[in-house]
Amino acid sequence: KVGQDITIAAISYLLKKQPYAAKQKNNFGITPLHQAIWYGAPFQVVAALLKIWPDAAKEKDRVNGKTPVQMAIIHGAPIEVVAALLEACPQAVKEKGIHGWTPLH
Repeated sequence: KVGQDITIAAISYLLKKQPYAAKQKNNFGITPLHQAIWYGAPFQVVAALLKIWPDAAKEKDRVNGKTPVQMAIIHGAPIEVVAALLEACPQAVKEKGIHGWTPLH
């Protein structure tokens, strides 16, 4: 718990100092929000990323065309994470992946 709290504090500090980092994508179009969802980051990290860039919830990666919302549902993210994603960007629920599926398929 203490280690996790320090990690969350460090990520929050870095995002405050360099908010543009939340909008960076790697060569595969994967954003920090995608990574946070993929690795099961705590809700506080997801919330901090969404605060800076709410539309990241509908950004598609270039590998599978998945949005963070789709990834959260596929990987069984906590309901508070899914709810935060949908609250930040309700239209993300309509985004289709490369197979034409929405997060609700």
